[in-house]
Amino acid sequence: MAIIGPAFLGMSPFWYSTTSVNFTIDASDAGIAWIFHAPEDMTITECGVLQVTAVSAPTYKIGFMGTTTSGLPDGTYVGGASENSTTFTPIAGDDGVFKWYTLDNSYTVTRGQILCMALTYSSGTIGASNDCTWNVRWGQLSSGTYGFPYQATETAGTWSKDDEWGSMGYRTSTRSYGSPIQSFSAITYDANSSPDEYGIAFTLPTGSVTSYTVLGFEFYGDWNGNTVEAGTWTLYQDTTILQSMSRTGTFWSSAGKDRGRLYFDEATLSSLSPGTEYIIALTSSSVSRGWGLQHSHYAAAQDADGSTYLGLPYLSPRQATRTDAGAWSYSSVDIPQIFPIIYELST
Repeated sequence: MAIIGPAFLGMSPFWYSTTSVNFTIDASDAGIAWIFHAPEDMTITECGVLQVTAVSAPTYKIGFMGTTTSGLPDGTYVGGASENSTTFTPIAGDDGVFKWYTLDNSYTVTRGQILCMALTYSSGTIGASNDCTWNVRWGQLSSGTYGFPYQATETAGTWSKDDEWGSMGYRTSTRSYGSPIQSFSAITYDANSSPDEYGIAFTLPTGSVTSYTVLGFEFYGDWNGNTVEAGTWTLYQDTTILQSMSRTGTFWSSAGKDRGRLYFDEATLSSLSPGTEYIIALTSSSVSRGWGLQHSHYAAAQDADGSTYLGLPYLSPRQATRTDAGAWSYSSVDIPQIFPIIYELST
């Protein structure tokens, strides 16, 4: 039986740092663009970016451009007289916020169509004291070995490709797409913490399959290979244990290697149903050294559910936490980087 997963689309799901790497548009011939495929037929109504710092900013334009034969923005927003773009003026009060902007004219696209979402100067005084900065990458993240999708930046009127990818997004009236992340954090906890268990809750859409199993998961956290570190990973339906395994730092390559893929060790995996929510969670049993899990944070649950370059797109992800095996508490905007490996699908 083939492994289907981990359950994410597009680029590697892991963000390696909480540090924002930024790009400032402080000249009329500077800009940022993202080139990617439309994942399905849709009518795009909004574009979004993560604003970092606005300083007496001018007016900018965001929307969709055409592309050259070299795969770069061609400088012209599509739509002709009904341009698929909008203008806006950033304010300092929105620093640190993932902002959505409604297009003056919506953009209807088809699955597989190459799109170029662009952000450029529009009007007003621009310069070192009149500009705005946006996120283009988180820490060490880049598109890695992926040649597509990719990002481009314009400096002094010249567009060039790079292998970075930051917080960006586009929306229809019902769903968000892209990577509309507002921030990242590493949450550390141990057996004495409250909560002392963190997990990802997820639901396969009703009707997608008849049944499926979860072989294991990938995660990004903070496990420094210390043998005193111990914890239990569990697959739940609410508070009912379906699969479980305990791990220590003994079987870990070295300190600082914080990305892992683990498989459950049950001889028979539990049969799971679409439309039912399940949870994969980590309980710490260490008190001298806390566990850590990287989390991505979103402005709205819609953004987390549609994050096609990070997270569990279309699986209604939400964070599940609890203390001392009590009742679960949930957040739909704080998502731990735990990615189930879907296995044995039946249709």
